[in-house]
Amino acid sequence: MQKRRRRPEALIREIQYTIWVNHEENKKFQELLTLAGNMRPKDYLRQMITQGFVQASPNKSNKVDVEKFYELLVEYKTNFNRLSNLIRTNDMALAIEIKNLVKSIQKVMDRI
Repeated sequence: MQKRRRRPEALIREIQYTIWVNHEENKKFQELLTLAGNMRPKDYLRQMITQGFVQASPNKSNKVDVEKFYELLVEYKTNFNRLSNLIRTNDMALAIEIKNLVKSIQKVMDRI
């Protein structure tokens, strides 16, 4: 006999919500689900509640665009780092500003 694993308290969902919508609201909600990559309604709502936004899962054609975008970000980040290293000796304030730009590019890359 296998031992049953206990789920962590954070994963136990014991509160249930039921909402009623009219036809227009349902149509809009279905459009939002389609834009989000045909997510299940409960997953869409859970992500909207916890994160405040819903990020659609990329489809195959979209994945190529995301990969190209990511490659460009890596290239820009590298070039800005090089610029910062060249400018550091002459203008420290500009070098710091470029480093901040590199950090913001890195944040975008982490979200992808």
